[in-house]
Amino acid sequence: MPLKYFKAFNTGAISGGNYVEIRWVPDEDIQIDSILLVDRSGGSLNAVTVYIAVDSDVWTRDYVNAAVFTRDYQTIFPVNRSVRKGQTIYIKLTNNGTTTVNADVIFYIVA
Repeated sequence: MPLKYFKAFNTGAISGGNYVEIRWVPDEDIQIDSILLVDRSGGSLNAVTVYIAVDSDVWTRDYVNAAVFTRDYQTIFPVNRSVRKGQTIYIKLTNNGTTTVNADVIFYIVA
């Protein structure tokens, strides 16, 4: 499917042992092709775990290592999930390492 748009969120600095929560309520029905995580400093997100849910539908049962979402676009894990207008997308990134990370969470939305 062709790209409709990208939607990105920045976590800001997440120091070791801390977490950031992101919530997004789309204003239209969307199809998420994939989710990409990028550390702004070019560092590793291997110590970061990710929890994703849409309303009560948990996608990560209990969490997944951020490395799943940090590959280049040609090899990124496909999500291929629909989200209805008004549903809440919830993402929690937990830094289990000692080095501060600053990540962008990028949704690839297709038509």
